[in-house]
Amino acid sequence: MNFRKIQPTSFANKHLFHIKDDLKHPYFWWPETLVTYSLDFSADQVKPDHLALRNIAADDEVPFQLSNVELDPAGYLLSADVSFLTDLGSGEERRFELAKVAAPRQFASAISVIPSDERSDVPSLWIDNGNFATQIPASQIYPVTVPGPIMQARTPDGITYGQSRIVHGNTKIIEIVTECRESGPLFTVFSVKYMFEGGRTYETMLKFVARMEFIELTERMDNLAENDGFHFNLYWSGLNPTHRHAPNNPPKLKGDAATPYEEFNWDHIDQPHVGGISHPVGMYSNCEDGKLPFWLAVYEPQGSLVRVNAATFWNERSGQSIGTFILDESEWDNGRYDLFSSWDGFAVSFSYNNGLLSWNYPLISGTRTTAIAVYQHSRDKEAIERVRARPELDSTLLAGSPAANLQGASHCTFLQNRYSLLSLNTIKDYVLDYPENMRRAEAIFADSPYADAESFENYMMNYTLISSLPLYGQRENAGFSPVPYRRMSGFAAAYNRFRDTLPYENRKRIEAMLLLLTYLAASEYVVPLLSMHGGPPNLQGDVKRTLGYAATLFPDHPEASHWKNLFAKFVETSLRLYTRPDLPGLRLTGGRWAENLGTY
Repeated sequence: MNFRKIQPTSFANKHLFHIKDDLKHPYFWWPETLVTYSLDFSADQVKPDHLALRNIAADDEVPFQLSNVELDPAGYLLSADVSFLTDLGSGEERRFELAKVAAPRQFASAISVIPSDERSDVPSLWIDNGNFATQIPASQIYPVTVPGPIMQARTPDGITYGQSRIVHGNTKIIEIVTECRESGPLFTVFSVKYMFEGGRTYETMLKFVARMEFIELTERMDNLAENDGFHFNLYWSGLNPTHRHAPNNPPKLKGDAATPYEEFNWDHIDQPHVGGISHPVGMYSNCEDGKLPFWLAVYEPQGSLVRVNAATFWNERSGQSIGTFILDESEWDNGRYDLFSSWDGFAVSFSYNNGLLSWNYPLISGTRTTAIAVYQHSRDKEAIERVRARPELDSTLLAGSPAANLQGASHCTFLQNRYSLLSLNTIKDYVLDYPENMRRAEAIFADSPYADAESFENYMMNYTLISSLPLYGQRENAGFSPVPYRRMSGFAAAYNRFRDTLPYENRKRIEAMLLLLTYLAASEYVVPLLSMHGGPPNLQGDVKRTLGYAATLFPDHPEASHWKNLFAKFVETSLRLYTRPDLPGLRLTGGRWAENLGTY
């Protein structure tokens, strides 16, 4: 998730892509991911069919795909995005070289597109990414029935789940327009656009990447008001889920490292209520209409209980799981600039009635980017095994999080962690290796919370802020959250004091981790500032203060100026939005703060 576009890199005869893990922490590793680079080809004369990508370590050509292609009149490339698939292990690196060749190897598309039978009631397309297939509507004028952009999902063993519809009240639909926007060996992109009378439109972009366990759904709604009552309803007929999971649902797992998966206190699909967590959220329950007690939304203060970023539903008898997660917080915009918490009117909600699970996407002017995942429930069990493999932590390393080492997790929350929060496609653009010839702040701090460099490094790398980040993400109340970010004050002081006594490799690793935490603080992932003003102000302060520390410690970092400006904007907006104005109707004088802004 980048708010400022990465400038294209120039291509001259060939180009080396170097992806490296500077963190060297055993919990940080990345599964196969589609990574994309923008290249400027204008300085070289090369046509798209004269390029080849080689995996240097394997010394073999691998498939790649060009998109957003711009050509000159003679057919030579001016610019394009170059995408390919790669994984990355902890402490490892990958090198790929794109070069001009006379006869590159040809790769068939890994995505199949099959039109529905002509006798079908609703014209559609089945798109199979090699992991599961998805049915989407084909183009049609004045459709009698109006299916949603995702109609059904089909597993490799041929079992089909789901049906969908667009609820549009008395507003007439004019046309559904379905187009293939991108197609190649690695991914396919379709747009499905619904055009209604009065200029109302609902357009979706559906991205299918080879072998992924999820598809990407980007929505754009225009000229649609809340009282228009438009919705996209997705019904998961055939799934018959027995259980559900979302961050902090359940709040804590009851068990230990030896507890069998099935014996944990997972929430049943129709469980009437969930337990609460400490302030500021309370307890929520299933509604009478079957609405479940959590929904997909960008932000809720503290550990999210209701407004979550991922949800999983599974049938323990069939072993099938289906889930969804927020793929890009920066693309979730309801046009309101919410204060404190996300507006529930724009959230994706879930209901369970008479054995049928349904998801409801309200269609109100704005944008959303989410993912829909289809996989075997055994993957959820693997997720729990990963998180409970972490050694028992002592109480000092759990400061700022629950006094428990084991929280709930699912494969869907893992997908959100590795393809959104810590996506390799995003982290590859982070500058985590701060060059030796760049300035570092002179010694500022006379002391620190740690006795020496060794104890500082040991505490920082095992502290829950870092050790929980790749295991649980930013919404599970398990350690990576604004409150543990307060330790950044001590980390900054200790790094500044012990920098010159740290061994070179240890120092580089610490610098990379400090910079990663700063990039995350600057993003919308932890406490959003650009798309909404996440609250309360003390949690904003816990996170955004990191920007000032990093800009001071690493003054020549290419993001230092941006971090300083963002920190200043945080101070400005917090003072304005969290200071009460005069409210004469309530006989209240203005000036009161939501929190002690002078402290935070």
